[in-house]
Amino acid sequence: MGANEKTQNALKLVEKGEALKERGSLKEAIVCYKEAIEFDPECWRAYFRLSSAYRDIRMRGEELNTLRDALQIAGSDQERAMTLNNLSDPLLFYEKIEDAIACLEQAVILEPDSSLYWGNLCGVLVREGEFQRSLDPLQRLRELAGDDDPGYLFNLGRSEAGFGHYGEAVIIFEKLAELYPDRKYAWRELARVYVELGWYEDAERVCEDKMGYGLASCLILADMRRRTGRKQEAAAMTRKALEKMKGPSYFEEVRWHYCNRASHKELMAFVQYIAGKLAGTPWPHWILARLAVILDDIDVVRDQLHEVMDLDATLRPALETDNYFQHISI
Repeated sequence: MGANEKTQNALKLVEKGEALKERGSLKEAIVCYKEAIEFDPECWRAYFRLSSAYRDIRMRGEELNTLRDALQIAGSDQERAMTLNNLSDPLLFYEKIEDAIACLEQAVILEPDSSLYWGNLCGVLVREGEFQRSLDPLQRLRELAGDDDPGYLFNLGRSEAGFGHYGEAVIIFEKLAELYPDRKYAWRELARVYVELGWYEDAERVCEDKMGYGLASCLILADMRRRTGRKQEAAAMTRKALEKMKGPSYFEEVRWHYCNRASHKELMAFVQYIAGKLAGTPWPHWILARLAVILDDIDVVRDQLHEVMDLDATLRPALETDNYFQHISI
């Protein structure tokens, strides 16, 4: 079989995989992408689509490795930029923050007119508290996407809040919420800034009327109760928030909320307290295990994983596929 024929067969398999993925048949799609790579190991599109399928089924380690392979064979600047942009996500998942930022910085060099890549770079820098570093990317995003772009407003508002400019931040988030009232993150950020300003009635109104009693609003309300000395109400609201965790998927929201003002160690102490309050519930222990991975405390990881399995033995297969624990024997 000639090289051209192999390439054509590989592309047909990729197209078949894309159709299967569109129908939700992810495992079958993965088989097609792998077969395409066997036909043509230089088929960038097959690697790229395979990584996307891995992401959809939360196989983050496989996603990371596949994107690294894709980067090695990417031919054009566009392919390299797309790969680098996507590569930043699993790197962030594994706390490789500077590596993720470096990927996005390379992506915007390769595709300087991409508002998507500039927006992602802004988002990571702001999320990680790198507010000074975010200023130039924010300006470039504004030039490309405009003053009313939701990504620009979101990151600008968080940057202003990060600098302690809450008056400016509240104006930005009020504009974001007015322009995009269906974006819950707009109301979430607005409520958080209201709390920082001490505008507690406004924060409560936003949480109740615009956000409902989801995890984010319960955490904001708990923070507000603590600040106003209502410790028992704060504890009850925190319990209500964590009771909404039917799995570890809310880990990032809890960590983001508390690590804005607390270290991972402080967050671990907080979740240990909650684990005591929610005796018999496995999810706080799952979160503690993930935090211990970040802190590189393997003994605590194993202890907490055993707590999870003691409380619910049926969760063992899910733990074994959680990429936080892929290098740890459970």
